[in-house]
Amino acid sequence: MEHPVDIETRQKEVDRLRVYIFLVGLDNNFDQVRGDILRMEPQLELEAAYALIKRESNRQGTMSEAGVTSEATALAAAKSRQSRLHNYNVDLVRNRPPMKCTKCGLDNHTIKGL
Repeated sequence: MEHPVDIETRQKEVDRLRVYIFLVGLDNNFDQVRGDILRMEPQLELEAAYALIKRESNRQGTMSEAGVTSEATALAAAKSRQSRLHNYNVDLVRNRPPMKCTKCGLDNHTIKGL
């Protein structure tokens, strides 16, 4: 190849091939963005395709962290609610008079518990 137009055409083919090779090596998590990149006109260069994939990877990482955070928040809320219910029940037990057995007259049991 001696003509500058031929050299430029070949360079574009090689660049496009590099993008394809890069996209083929991605996980299935990137199917959507991979398709978006392949449909773009004009076709992206390798650096631009990498930037889009990196952005999507960051977004997916943020979303999964948000999912973990929401699960942790739900767990903490459930424990807090359970703790409040337990404290409420303990308060009810503390505020009522002690049980008194009608048979022997002693506290904290009943005739049924003997």
